[in-house]
Amino acid sequence: MNIKVRLLTFFVLYMIPAIPSYAQVDTLKNLGQQLHMENLDMGLKQYLTYVIHKESKKVSFMAIWNRTATFETVNGNEVITVYQNLIGDERFQRTTYSQVNRNDFTSIFHKTEMAGKTEAFNFSDTRVWGADSVVNNEKAGFEVEAKPYTLNWELDLEVLEILPYADGKKFAIHFYHPGGQTPPKFYLYDVIGSEQLNSAGVPVDCWKLKIIYDDGVNNATFWVAKQSRQVLKMEEHYNNIIRYKVRMGTDIASSS
Repeated sequence: MNIKVRLLTFFVLYMIPAIPSYAQVDTLKNLGQQLHMENLDMGLKQYLTYVIHKESKKVSFMAIWNRTATFETVNGNEVITVYQNLIGDERFQRTTYSQVNRNDFTSIFHKTEMAGKTEAFNFSDTRVWGADSVVNNEKAGFEVEAKPYTLNWELDLEVLEILPYADGKKFAIHFYHPGGQTPPKFYLYDVIGSEQLNSAGVPVDCWKLKIIYDDGVNNATFWVAKQSRQVLKMEEHYNNIIRYKVRMGTDIASSS
């Protein structure tokens, strides 16, 4: 083999079917020893999100996205909680609450509330299932098979803060969007280079991280500040739209 690529893999003792055969795979048995948890951006962070339609150039779905990470103790366990609040058109306002293990960011619980409906899920090393303890849970009775180190895709911006970046690195992350029809699977994120962004008038050196979705065409690129590890920008091309998430420099709305 004349191509050697190191992959950060979130799995234990099983192969990744989605990774090309030429890849050299590292098996990691403890995410807490590999992820840089100290880089997790605690407290409130805010993003301006919007969509541009490629043909008409019209802008839609503009909103402020609050994300607040805190350390908490739940039932005697040290956890990280992430509260999200999407503020925009009342039709699309939503709130989420997620719990993950403090040492390795593996998922414990997730709840989404939107349009008067509630969806809530528990996570374990072997499955994701509808939480019976949550009243009026639309996903009661739901269950999907999972594997160790399945991470919550709703927390991708937080996960991207704690990866061990380096030139040419590739990360295979076992993500699952709670309640989604696509079962938990590996997604390949590729460090494609570096670029300087102008953030609040200050030049910031960033890693550029790219994911190409299953169709081989649609994709998203993230700009992650090298020093702070903050995700400053996302640009996603999906069919006939471009979706943006841009980190804001001044808090303008409450996360409550």
